[in-house]
Amino acid sequence: MRDGTYNTDFCDRFVSQLDELRKAVAPFTPEIAAQRADVPVAQIEQAAQWIGEARRPLVGSGSGPSMSAHSNLNDHMIEVVNALVGGYRRAGDLVRNPGTLNPRTPVEMALAPTRSWERGDKLRSAG
Repeated sequence: MRDGTYNTDFCDRFVSQLDELRKAVAPFTPEIAAQRADVPVAQIEQAAQWIGEARRPLVGSGSGPSMSAHSNLNDHMIEVVNALVGGYRRAGDLVRNPGTLNPRTPVEMALAPTRSWERGDKLRSAG
């Protein structure tokens, strides 16, 4: 976002509240991230450059970030990066598991991750 190298076409089409995101992440400079992650700033900048320059970028995670403290935040930030770079399938892309018994017709779209825990009853008891 700082360098304006994110996928503006994708963001214009599918992303909202980009200005709010820019304000929210502004305090988290590469230097602060490097200090917290114990990773050199140059490596953070290099990773950002590689993601930004990739022809078909996609950021994912596995059992490391997804099972760590604050894993919801990790996964949300991964989705933020994917939204900024347009890291989603496009019409015509190969779908490796289209559903063997109930095939699906692929449709180009970007959907926010489901947040089923925000619906329905929260607790069975009061308080």
